[in-house]
Amino acid sequence: MSLKILICDSDRRFIERASRFLASHGHQVLAEALLDEALDLASHWKPDVLVLCSELAEKHPDDIFLQLQDLHPRPAVLLTGQLDRFDAAWRAWRRGGDDLLLKPVLHAWELHTAIISAIDTARQKTEPTVEQTAVSA
Repeated sequence: MSLKILICDSDRRFIERASRFLASHGHQVLAEALLDEALDLASHWKPDVLVLCSELAEKHPDDIFLQLQDLHPRPAVLLTGQLDRFDAAWRAWRRGGDDLLLKPVLHAWELHTAIISAIDTARQKTEPTVEQTAVSA
């Protein structure tokens, strides 16, 4: 399954390693270091997953997660954060991320696993539950 993955992170080394790994596994990958440009790109390119640096999300003056909700379809959001800045990553995740990956990423498969988890979580948020289906019937 080939995914469209947009990476928005200030860590160039992470972008290079992640892009190389994901592309070698058949995924389409674009990277943008600036959040506003990444949002604009996401609205046109329609990625399946947005890998987003939690520190960039925190610094954004507007609520990035509300803007992401306006994208159709909304990409799954995998937040990245430095282990020593866990508090910032946790706050960003609570605002609307689907999964959280702490750096340093020691094994590339950790990125792949986190992407799959973010997609699963995003689907669970958008699919109606059995209770919701019963109420609407």
